[in-house]
Amino acid sequence: SLTLYPTFKAIAEDIYKGKAEAMDFGNMGEQVIFEVHKWVQKATNGLINSILPSSLDPHTVILLANSLYFKGNWYNPFDRSYTKDAKFYLLDGDTVEVPFLNCAGGHFATTFDDFKILKLYYEWSYENKDTCISMYIILPNKRDGLWALGEMVGSDPLFMENYLSSCSKLYAGVKKLMLPKFKITTQFEASNVLQDIGLKLPFSKEAEFDEMVRKSDPSDLLYVSKVRHKSVIEVVEEGTEAAGVTEVEMDEYLCDGSDDEPPVPTVEFVADHPFMFVVKNDDNGVILFMGHVVNPILDH
Repeated sequence: SLTLYPTFKAIAEDIYKGKAEAMDFGNMGEQVIFEVHKWVQKATNGLINSILPSSLDPHTVILLANSLYFKGNWYNPFDRSYTKDAKFYLLDGDTVEVPFLNCAGGHFATTFDDFKILKLYYEWSYENKDTCISMYIILPNKRDGLWALGEMVGSDPLFMENYLSSCSKLYAGVKKLMLPKFKITTQFEASNVLQDIGLKLPFSKEAEFDEMVRKSDPSDLLYVSKVRHKSVIEVVEEGTEAAGVTEVEMDEYLCDGSDDEPPVPTVEFVADHPFMFVVKNDDNGVILFMGHVVNPILDH
């Protein structure tokens, strides 16, 4: 009952380098799911294999999906022979034994009143020599300080700009670094989150998607019904591999430093309790991935 407008198809493919295709959701539902999941696997280098449920909602008429894949090697990689198990303190006071990356020297951190920030540089390639991407580990001073830190970040729109940028100006050399290896997989339905922060129009009957498809009945209305997001990130000795996929379902309403500089101060950075992480493009300020680690041995 819907036909893709050629202009929308051209924009999706020529400008956004995507793919726009019309399929019969009613009679080819399984094939639609298979094709989407095949695209997801390829776009994320196999880190994410699926995003859709086992069957489509009968009211779904459009699926939109986008992905982000990142794999970066550390500028200063960690030596595997130094990786050792140690205690990680959980929020409830219990501890777990996890493998920690260890290093002495070669990294820098910035200290604030309630937390420290470690900046880990990724190696740049010749093809992207003008792009600088880093991971920031934001470690609260208190072992149970993660949620308070989260409230601070959430309540200050300029937190990332003000504090992360300071890591390039006010820093100390890390004389002892311990960072747990971790892999996190998370998936959630983001419709309520997006509406709570003010993005309400696409989910309402007032949504305007008329430039995307031609409807058989002009009185029918399109709206966003679901937004599914899934991401995976893994931190190891050599670097980081991460991927994220977001899928949007749309339903239809039917009517009815140099040697002569002074010595750099030193600090210890032992991430042996819950912390936040951010992967950020330092050139344009875009945050690629963000999350927190409460238990490194859990992958979800």
